[in-house]
Amino acid sequence: VTIHEMFHSWYQGALATNESLYPWMDEGFTSYASALTQQFLRGTEQPLEGRVKRYIKLTQGEDQEPLTTHSDHYVTNGAYGTAAYSMGALVPYQLAYIMGEEKFQQAFRDYYYSWQFRHPTPDDFIKVMEKNSGMVLDWFFLDWIGSTKLLDYAIGKVTEDNEQLNIELTNINQRPMPVEVLVTYKNGDLERYYIPLRLMRGDKIFTDGIKTVQLQDWPWTNPTYSFTIKAIISDVEKIEIDPDRGMVDIDYSNNTWSSTSSSNE
Repeated sequence: VTIHEMFHSWYQGALATNESLYPWMDEGFTSYASALTQQFLRGTEQPLEGRVKRYIKLTQGEDQEPLTTHSDHYVTNGAYGTAAYSMGALVPYQLAYIMGEEKFQQAFRDYYYSWQFRHPTPDDFIKVMEKNSGMVLDWFFLDWIGSTKLLDYAIGKVTEDNEQLNIELTNINQRPMPVEVLVTYKNGDLERYYIPLRLMRGDKIFTDGIKTVQLQDWPWTNPTYSFTIKAIISDVEKIEIDPDRGMVDIDYSNNTWSSTSSSNE
């Protein structure tokens, strides 16, 4: 509680956003910053895991409302709390996934120093994120802030032909996101396949040392996307969408394919 309230000195206090109209910019950003601080102090690996769970629980009922809802107009307190605190905290969390952690953190600082004492609106925040990332990001905010659409990507068929694997991905629900697919080989090698979203008109830069292959953009209206890799099934341990869980997928049970799973026979 102390850490959370301290961060209100910056988010709402110095930035002075309209808490009634945009609670996710106040409580959400404060919750995000306090979660990262607790990660630093306590060494937790998934600082936003609790926020993700609260969001997913909300989506399983009928109480979810868009983040554009006025603070006083939510039908239930639970829907307001999850929207403002948890979904608000997951705005920067997902932007870090889209833009890359280093670039996002620089953008988040730029947002604060550019807009302190100036009462920023969501449009002001979006412009700073787009400027720093070199990406178009309105598609993300339209769905996450302005709708109750859900995100669920899955690995569909994995077939072998002529010493190549054809991997089919499926976007089950309505929300689009850039997709990262990590292939783990039985010899321990890792290979990432990165599929930018065509709506982004930009790309993420990876700096973690994992070999990364950038594929063609995924047109957001297409429910499936297929690509091939030079490998055979017996060489692969598993194929996984978003192994770091940065997309806030509502069902990660369908994100992994394993060559030893009976469901893949």
